[in-house]
This record gives sequence, structure tokens and C-alpha cells, in this order.
Amino acid sequence: MASVVETYHLHLARSKGAITEPVTKFGGNPVFLESTAWPRCKMCSREMDFLAQIRMDDPIKFSNKYVMAYIFMCMGYIDKTGTLQCETWDTYEGANAVILQSSSKTVFVESGRGRAPAYPDYEATLERSDDPAVDVAELGIDDDDLFEAVYDCFKIGGVPRWLQTNDAPTCPGCGGRMIFIAQLDAAPDGALPADPKEWNEDKYKFFHFGGDDGLGYLFLCENECGPRSAAFLWQCT
Repeated sequence: MASVVETYHLHLARSKGAITEPVTKFGGNPVFLESTAWPRCKMCSREMDFLAQIRMDDPIKFSNKYVMAYIFMCMGYIDKTGTLQCETWDTYEGANAVILQSSSKTVFVESGRGRAPAYPDYEATLERSDDPAVDVAELGIDDDDLFEAVYDCFKIGGVPRWLQTNDAPTCPGCGGRMIFIAQLDAAPDGALPADPKEWNEDKYKFFHFGGDDGLGYLFLCENECGPRSAAFLWQCT
């Protein structure tokens, strides 16, 4: 029997109001523990969209230094040739950003400052589960059961459901291994309608999270070598 990895599946629901506590959540505005500048894409200079904030100490203690990880990503732009210029699939090209922050004894700094959030606030309910300890990018046709056991969903812990190749990054600071923290899905409101013309309706607004259907992956350097020792990337189907 394959070994398993502790996993928490996240069931998302739109919040009735803005979430202003330092909890794991998706969309809305980040609730920072320290005042910080809003990240800009290094490829197009636009402000990135805030996607999520993840607790690094609950339900799994991933870090001894950091309490929160804040995930940002540029939605990109299409040039005259029809090419997407902001390479969110490349961890270190500057179209993604992760901000790590430690515990604060002061008032939490909500970074709205009049900024309209790119997406509605989603609150998360956690369900304990287990993932088989496999690399789905290496599975073959005879391993369909294991592949299906690694869900394409919002989750904390477990193993990533790679849609393409295994793109687990190495830390740019120390060159060390990075551990998988969380996975984000493109459509927390459920399956998309068959007609793409309907995707812009308010009900499916969060689908633009990622600019396309797909999954995002958050990693942290196992050595926690510095405040830039986290990474995020996106893969499309």
C-alpha cells in the first residue's frame, strides 16, 4: 500500500462580507500582519491580483518563522501577435509573488486602502484527508486510480496534482528543496458552464483567477532561508 501525506481539502463559499482576520482565505483584499508594498509584475509593470492568503501554522505547521503567506499573480496581457506576455507558469519570471510575514502583536493591517478587490472574498472550510505519496506527473496509464486519488482542488498539504510536468521549484536563495504547501483551483464556484460566453457573468468572476482553467501551486523553501523563500506558479489544462 502506498504511503500517504496529510492533506486538507478546502471547501470554499462566498463570504457575506469582507474577511478582515488573518485566516486562510481566497479573494478579497489581503489582511497583512505588517504593512507592505503591493507587488507589481516585473514583465508588464501592472499591479498583480491578490489571490489568497494561507496560514503557515494551521492546520499543518509548515514554518517555524512565518505565520502567513500571501499569493499574488499578474493576469497578463496579450500582445499584437496573440501571445501571453506575463509568464505565470514560470516561477521566477516576475509575474507571480509570494509575501511571507511573521506574527504581529500590533493591529492587523488590512491593505484595502480604497482598493477594490479583484475577486470576492471566499471563506474556507477544511476537511482532513490523505494523498497517496506519488508524483502524478510520473504516473502511467496503469496508475489511473492513484492519479485520480490526487484531486484537482483547493487543498493544503498533500501532493500537487500536476497538470503538466512536475515543475517543483528550487529555492533561488539557497538552492535548497522546496516543500509543497497549497494548491489553488481556478473555479471555486463549481464547474463552469459549457458556453464560454457565460464565463464573464458575476457568478463565475473568480474563474479569471489564473486567466484560464488550471491550478496554482505554492511552495516554501525547506530551509526557510529568507522572506523571499516562497514560490508560486500556475499551470493550465
